[in-house]
Amino acid sequence: MGKPEPEIEWHWEGRPLLPDRRRLMYRDRDGGFVLKVLYCQAKDRGLYVCAARNSAGQTLSAVQLHVKEPRLRFTRPLQDVEGREHGIAVLECKVPNSRIPTAWFREDQRLLPCRKYEQIEEGTVRRLIIHRLKADDDGVYLCEMRGRVRTVANVTVKGPILKRLPRKLDVLEGENAVLLVETQEAGVKGRWSRDGEELPATCQSSSGHMHALVLPGVTREDAGEVTFSLGNSRTTTLLRVKCVKHSPPGPPVLAEMFKGHKNTVLLTWKPPEPAPETPFIYRLERQEVGSEDWIQCFSIEKAGAVEVPGDCVPSEGDYRFRVCTVSEHGRSPHVVFQGSAHLVPTARLVAGLEDVQVYDGEDAVFSLDLSTIIQGTWFLNGEELKSNKPEGQVGPGALRYYMEQKGLQHRLILQSVKHQDSGALVGFSCPGVQDSAALTIQESPVHILSPQAKVSLTFTTSERVVLTCELSRVDFPATWYKDGQKVEENESLVVKVDGHKHRLILPEAEIRDSGEFECRTEGVSAFFSVTVQDPPVHIVDPQEHVFVHAITSECVMLTCEVDREAAPVCWYKDGQEVEESDFLVLENDGHHRRLVLPAAQPPDGGEFQCVAGDERAYFTVTITDVSSWIVYPSGKVYVAAVRLERVVLTCELCRPWAEVRWTKDGEEVVESPALLLQKEDTVRRLVLPAVQLEDSGEYLCEIDDESASFTVTVTEPPVRIIYPRDEVTLIAVTLECVALMCELSREDAPVRWYKDGLEVEESEALVLEREGPRCRLVLPAAQPEDGGEFVCDAGDDSAFFTVTVTEPPVQFLAPEAAPGPLCVAPEEPVVLSCELSRAGAPVFWSHNGRPVQEGEGLELHAEGPRRVLRIPAAGPAHAGIYTCQSGTAPGGPSLSFTVQVAEPPPVKLVSELTPLTVHEGDDATFRCEVSPPDADVTWLRNGAVVTPGPQLEITQHGSSRILTLRGCQLGDAGTVTAQAGGVTTSARLHVRETELLFLRRLQDVRAEEGQDVCLEVETGRVGAAGAVRWMRGGEPLPHDSRLSMAQDGHIHRLFIHGVILADQGTYGCESHHDRTLARLSVRRECPVHS
Repeated sequence: MGKPEPEIEWHWEGRPLLPDRRRLMYRDRDGGFVLKVLYCQAKDRGLYVCAARNSAGQTLSAVQLHVKEPRLRFTRPLQDVEGREHGIAVLECKVPNSRIPTAWFREDQRLLPCRKYEQIEEGTVRRLIIHRLKADDDGVYLCEMRGRVRTVANVTVKGPILKRLPRKLDVLEGENAVLLVETQEAGVKGRWSRDGEELPATCQSSSGHMHALVLPGVTREDAGEVTFSLGNSRTTTLLRVKCVKHSPPGPPVLAEMFKGHKNTVLLTWKPPEPAPETPFIYRLERQEVGSEDWIQCFSIEKAGAVEVPGDCVPSEGDYRFRVCTVSEHGRSPHVVFQGSAHLVPTARLVAGLEDVQVYDGEDAVFSLDLSTIIQGTWFLNGEELKSNKPEGQVGPGALRYYMEQKGLQHRLILQSVKHQDSGALVGFSCPGVQDSAALTIQESPVHILSPQAKVSLTFTTSERVVLTCELSRVDFPATWYKDGQKVEENESLVVKVDGHKHRLILPEAEIRDSGEFECRTEGVSAFFSVTVQDPPVHIVDPQEHVFVHAITSECVMLTCEVDREAAPVCWYKDGQEVEESDFLVLENDGHHRRLVLPAAQPPDGGEFQCVAGDERAYFTVTITDVSSWIVYPSGKVYVAAVRLERVVLTCELCRPWAEVRWTKDGEEVVESPALLLQKEDTVRRLVLPAVQLEDSGEYLCEIDDESASFTVTVTEPPVRIIYPRDEVTLIAVTLECVALMCELSREDAPVRWYKDGLEVEESEALVLEREGPRCRLVLPAAQPEDGGEFVCDAGDDSAFFTVTVTEPPVQFLAPEAAPGPLCVAPEEPVVLSCELSRAGAPVFWSHNGRPVQEGEGLELHAEGPRRVLRIPAAGPAHAGIYTCQSGTAPGGPSLSFTVQVAEPPPVKLVSELTPLTVHEGDDATFRCEVSPPDADVTWLRNGAVVTPGPQLEITQHGSSRILTLRGCQLGDAGTVTAQAGGVTTSARLHVRETELLFLRRLQDVRAEEGQDVCLEVETGRVGAAGAVRWMRGGEPLPHDSRLSMAQDGHIHRLFIHGVILADQGTYGCESHHDRTLARLSVRRECPVHS
């Protein structure tokens, strides 16, 4: 701060600093100059200097910034990146360990993975991909490890908007809000909006590249999201309006309460001190004693006296009051009036009592509504009902009542009124209200509530039966009837009455209890149809069909178990119910039912059934004469099988313990995996799991002198074609490999291949293959003449194939799709190339629909399948659509190329040079941006063309052109110009002389006469020759051979050889910016005595 206003420059390590994303330069509200370095990195450490200059002089202030690096660092930090708007930007870094978690930030905002911010972790690599870049994505990005270890990079978004809006802007209410945007092109028209609504043009202004929005005197309504749009580009800021704090008004004073005449209270108070600057009112509130809630009474504008009547309160009670001051800036603290007042509101009848008519035994309810909450008194036949007890009784054994009050409503409930209470008079009384009503009791007719219709019920024996009839009146008599006869109570039939419900109960129902029941009372009845039946019978065992084998005279017993002891069953043989006799006995033993054949004979065999209800048990009984061991087969058995089929020979005996002997062709068989002998009860089996041809022969199952004979004949199975089952049609193109495959049911079955009725012969062009059951005919490179009808013949079955071989159509192989437009500059060569599927296929070129003739500035070439059209030097006439068509038939395959011959674009300056001011010895860099990027730029300095050299460097990066002047001197000041086409841009270079200050100053020296003396100083920079001057006594040094001066970089020395007494005095060394002095003292040389 200073007067006049100083000019401020910031330096870092001796180099000028300019503001950027991480270095912010601004003035605070107190007028101070601030340099803020965001997200400090190790490279930011160093000496920062603030230089202030005005007409009164100059001053410096310096501070050393130390940045402590963490022990755990990124092995590869982020690098600054640039991206075009609507494109992508990729930030990448490496962490020391792949298990370390990281987080991404844009400045202070945490970025979560989404479609826009794609976050990838690959080992130790952390990558952030920003999709669909926009202007607001421009900024500082951070990748953070644990412990707030960060790496920082800048993302620059190139687009129509060069300088975007800040992310947020805080403005005090009533101040002006100013927003600036810089665009790439001058004179364009942008659009300002807030929360999607366009802002008025009166707030907007534009000048060249700059666009401004000024919102004067902002209020809270101006807060929101402000957006500047330019075409598809936009930048947004969050405008926040901070409110200016105002003090609320003070409280009223001298508040007092006076109890006036009955049922009113007088409240007085004085205005607050000091009086509020803005308009205000007084708010009066009340609180019922014992309650925590304060309720507003009313508001008034002037202080003084207020009378509060009883009608201002909702109900009778003791009330307290308080008052406060209210303005637009808030509310003052409340002031409570001392004491309380008892107030009673005046009541009015809103809904009065009405006469009540009820049935005998019901409750009678009397109610009325008042205009306010107040207590009252109930009367019954002129007698006051006690109000201190909500429940009571009028006289011993008389009517009971219940009183209640809910808000404005008062109720009296007379409970279970009787007929003798009819005509009673009910009254209610309170201040201002009196009302009464009469009670009438009437007899109610009885009716049946349930059941409404006849009920049919089914029960099983021993089950409990309950019949219920509900009447409309309590304890009203009713009579039960069964089949028209009045029932009589006993142990097996009980009648009960419970209030409205009458019940008839049969504790354990029996079949004789079935019938029609009726509950009858005063002309109405309820009917019930009851059916009692035995429960169904179930057979417990057996659950499956039982087969019984016995021999003559053996005892056979068939047993059936049921779930109920008394359940009846019936036995049947061959569909006829059996009759008990000496030869067939039926037994009943608890749950078991038996049929016994004491001495079974062969005629006793057959199918037996035990029938119990709806269920049946089945038995098959076979009685065999003891003279024969073999029950089955009775004659010779012939078995025909095919190879690998399973063959089972079965012999059934009359006894399970009998042993048999199996033979084949007279020799006893030996059990093996290929021949199995099985025994199961009375059944004997010989099993051949996979019969072979050699298994054919005669097999015998022998026991004693009996045998069962089996003749087995095994044959090969017929050959069948498993695939294909239907005729196959194949269409192929020339040189394509065609394979016909046929799968047989047997691997070793022979096949023959035929083509058009003739057996084929194997050759290089036709190969026959065999792999297990699969047979193939292969045409490695099919030709049109190879087409025809092929047959695979397997003797008993055949497969048919129809093969057609055609020439393939000519196709364009490359490029696969029509290429995009080809833009070339004038005189630039053009090559159009495509590749066909056949080398010899003819093609025809056309230009805009007309055939192309070679020699009209065009060249046509054919290199195998490749076709080329070449234009050595393109001109405007060569622009258009070129088509390469295969063949001459209309609609044939074709490929089109679009050639555009563009005029050279005019050279434009996207950004111009800016003036520079540097210190002597510093580098000066001038930069401009041209369009197109390859435009030629000529640099001039003071009108002369610049020639690159050690001091002058000319570089190019894309569309940027850079001129760097190394180690600027005072004489390098002047005008720098860049010429591109017909446009130029110029800027001035100012070189400031660097201050030459003394770092090490002169020191006083004492010497004896005749000695050599050296005076030495050190400067902050290497000065030019003659930049410092030596003085003695304030005058330049005289010419003396004993005096010599020397310079070695920063060091300047003055040598005095053989000093004398006249040399002593004050010596000085000065530059244009600094001065240092020292005293030289010379003593006489002391004589030496020998």
